[in-house]
Amino acid sequence: MAKSYATVSLQILMMLLVASSAEPTIRKTEFTLYIHEYRSGPDTSIVPVAGRNGTPWGFDQFGTVFISDNLVTEGILAHSREVGRIQGIAGIVSLNGTNAEGLSSMLFTTGKYNGSTVEVKGLNQPTPVQELAIVGGTKLFRIDGFWRRETGKELVGTGTLNI
Repeated sequence: MAKSYATVSLQILMMLLVASSAEPTIRKTEFTLYIHEYRSGPDTSIVPVAGRNGTPWGFDQFGTVFISDNLVTEGILAHSREVGRIQGIAGIVSLNGTNAEGLSSMLFTTGKYNGSTVEVKGLNQPTPVQELAIVGGTKLFRIDGFWRRETGKELVGTGTLNI
């Protein structure tokens, strides 16, 4: 009986040593991608779906909720090679209308990452550089960390915002 106990103890000890000696593999993936958000026109990709009664729904109106389905490309121009779509929901959460809380899924539709997703959540503030949390992912992006976004400029007169 004691021999069996010692064997099991040794096996458990060996498993713990092997587990503790294995260093976690850290993989860093960096992209420069462009999100094309169309706020008006025939290709509108973000629309208000709810808001406060008696007030106009808008990008600076507290309580407005939006749904989006934006094209993602590898180049700054919309006709650049498509990488995927970023689809999500956002709401204007600050009384002064400057901050939005959002949750989006980046769905890769081509290439090595085709079918993989990255789930992004966070507070969008009116700053040139933002970091949002990656709260999950699928396929090649399971258990990933954070997302950094730099806001581009609105193309004057087009209703298009490059991010």
